[in-house]
Amino acid sequence: QQATAAPDTRRHDGYLQVHPDGTFTRIRDGRAEPYVVARNQASELRQLLGLRDAVMGLLDAEASSPDDTAELDALRAELGQRYDAYVRRFGPLNRFSWRRTGRTRAMQGGFSADPHAAAVYALEHFDAVAQHATRAAIFTRRVLAPRHPRLGADSPADALAICLDTFGEVRLGEVARLLGCADAEARDSLGQLVYDDPAAGCLVPAPEYLSGNVRAKLAAAQAAAAGDPRFAPNVTALTAVIPRDLCPGEIDARLGAAWIDAAHVQQFLRETLED
Repeated sequence: QQATAAPDTRRHDGYLQVHPDGTFTRIRDGRAEPYVVARNQASELRQLLGLRDAVMGLLDAEASSPDDTAELDALRAELGQRYDAYVRRFGPLNRFSWRRTGRTRAMQGGFSADPHAAAVYALEHFDAVAQHATRAAIFTRRVLAPRHPRLGADSPADALAICLDTFGEVRLGEVARLLGCADAEARDSLGQLVYDDPAAGCLVPAPEYLSGNVRAKLAAAQAAAAGDPRFAPNVTALTAVIPRDLCPGEIDARLGAAWIDAAHVQQFLRETLED
């Protein structure tokens, strides 16, 4: 059961993953949850995830090394093989079809919602008129300059920004290294630039923590603060951003709204038409 998996702080929300048993999971609020894929799209999604991992691995390798090494050549070759195998079986990555409602992209198991999907779609130059694709430059040459590591930061905010740019997440050890201090001192210096998220079990940047389903986050913070005063600032900050409740007269409900399900529409029609 993937629903009880521990928080995965290395992946952004929406990150898709395939497992050896053929099942899929998606990261939501830092945790891996089961992700159901239509049977006729599962094989394509598996290949797309392989392409994603290959292209992200190649980009990371380019950013980490100033030299064009044999490792980079091998990663490019693997990426090319995966891309060719996908195109032979399914067609171009960016293919679409025309319907009365307009242009419709292939379903692809919902891969377009993955946070790294754009890097995969950028692997080809797609001619929308001819429905023909050609390979992008990444298959033959370097597309990223090597990343130069920062040795220090002038302020906690700068250290946090560098850490997020490098790793995509808050790593207290890295912030401490940039500030030249111990981990505990680094946490104190960050203050409310970050919050300890009791649900995800990790440090989260303030803009991310104080947005989204803040009511659910407030309930989790209040429960955590009851046993640990460390979470008291979470309660204060979340309380300040909770939006006011709307009155019934302020809610304009229209048929077709995503938050009104079929059962309520059916009930409305039965009561209105007395049928």
